[in-house]
Amino acid sequence: MKTVACSKLTTVSEYAFYGNSRLDLIDTMAIRKIGTSDSSQLAFGLCYSLKSLYLPNVINIAPNSFNGSGVEKLVIGRSFVPFTSSTYKMDTDIDIYGYRNSTAQSYAQSNGNDFYPIDDLAYTLNLPTNKSCIQGSSITLQVEVLGYEVSYCW
Repeated sequence: MKTVACSKLTTVSEYAFYGNSRLDLIDTMAIRKIGTSDSSQLAFGLCYSLKSLYLPNVINIAPNSFNGSGVEKLVIGRSFVPFTSSTYKMDTDIDIYGYRNSTAQSYAQSNGNDFYPIDDLAYTLNLPTNKSCIQGSSITLQVEVLGYEVSYCW
């Protein structure tokens, strides 16, 4: 399984995707919980190809949900609350993106994760207003954006 389309999935159970080393993309818009309690583990464990997750509606993430995974970037919405702050620990090599003054920021700062605010994220390209392209050649513009649905206009 490489891509999972599960737009109605609200809870990811313990070991749900464990060991799926080919999983690289999952529709996460509806997910509210990863794990069902503070003892749930490894929902995405050993998912080496999964590099980032956009979880705008997640409320809870169980400890060790991402241990042994390839997840490096996690975008968390305003509703996030750890199951239990005393036992909750996420890999410190996961960068957390979220809103300023949120539980996601407090969690990241108190547990050694890098935190990147997304409140007023804006990116301006200093590109010329016109760029010519000779027929048969191409121009490539590559942008990576986490936490937002990207749109563009040509």
